[in-house]
Amino acid sequence: MTKQPCPGLRRLLDEARRPFIVHHWDADGVASAALAWRNWAEPVATAVPSIGSYTWRAVPEPPGGADALAVLDYGIPGPEYEELERHIAQPLIVLDHHRVPPARLSRGAYCNPAAARGEDWAAASLLLHRVLGAPARGVDAGLAALGVVGDLQPFLDAGKPHPGLEEARRLAGEAGHSLQELREAAVRIDSCYRLLDEDCLRHAVRVAAEEGVEGILGDQRLREAAERANGLLEEALAALQGPEEPARGVRVYRLDMDAYVTSAVGRRLAAEAPEAVTVLVHRFPGSRRGFIYARSLARSLAPVLQRLRSRGLRVGGKEHVVVLEFQGDPGPLLEALLEELAECRHVK
Repeated sequence: MTKQPCPGLRRLLDEARRPFIVHHWDADGVASAALAWRNWAEPVATAVPSIGSYTWRAVPEPPGGADALAVLDYGIPGPEYEELERHIAQPLIVLDHHRVPPARLSRGAYCNPAAARGEDWAAASLLLHRVLGAPARGVDAGLAALGVVGDLQPFLDAGKPHPGLEEARRLAGEAGHSLQELREAAVRIDSCYRLLDEDCLRHAVRVAAEEGVEGILGDQRLREAAERANGLLEEALAALQGPEEPARGVRVYRLDMDAYVTSAVGRRLAAEAPEAVTVLVHRFPGSRRGFIYARSLARSLAPVLQRLRSRGLRVGGKEHVVVLEFQGDPGPLLEALLEELAECRHVK
């Protein structure tokens, strides 16, 4: 893909010079925010939605002086953004790569080729790199590749090929980094959200914008965050129940733990069984809420995602990931997911 993926976005980017940037809390979101800072405008502030929540209500209100609200890599459905637009005074700029129903914004711009045209972009950072026309070398190339490696880490760990990783490898080479260096940088950034530390994420964006991947790898605060988060991950893996095998090629694990380690555990398990569909039912005992996280490295889950949405369920995800949030008993949602996995089992 060489053409500009979102041509209507350029004018609004040129007009908004003091945006409030809200980004997803993972490495791809941080890399996207840093790229925006370096190649678009200096933000009045950066922030993340309430960690673990996927709704327009989780997006912080823009502070005074902001001339736009930019939401990067958040992954909520288009109607949620339409509702958010009705509650803010500033233009809303959305850039995303998740497979969700698209938004129709009246005063802003919505850039999501996956929603609009079914295009598969490996990361929001890669998409934003293209939209902004950022340099394809040096710090900017490293940040674009960082987001890809963050999102595709299970493929990297399992040694499975993915076109996005080949693009990341090329960009990483232009930046003077290996994919393993980018993987370590992504792990350090992701440690912030696993510790529910929003200030750590703001710090990560600033370091990435100023110093790129090299700065992330050399930052003591992020290194210490990774050490603490790794301890939580090991606790979670020790507390896992399962796997159950309700159907051939489907492995279900259960975890009760009040720490936001859902995707970290799910990614680890998926990399260990790359030919299966890994399902993690993660319940937070303190709040009785939780997530059902499904990932497959061998098959597309996009048809499952669409069929669950056709049932009227709130579900997020991408080509190889499906996420459902629950309150109370996860049983009905898990049953619905397993039914659709069975129905779509022949879709590769």
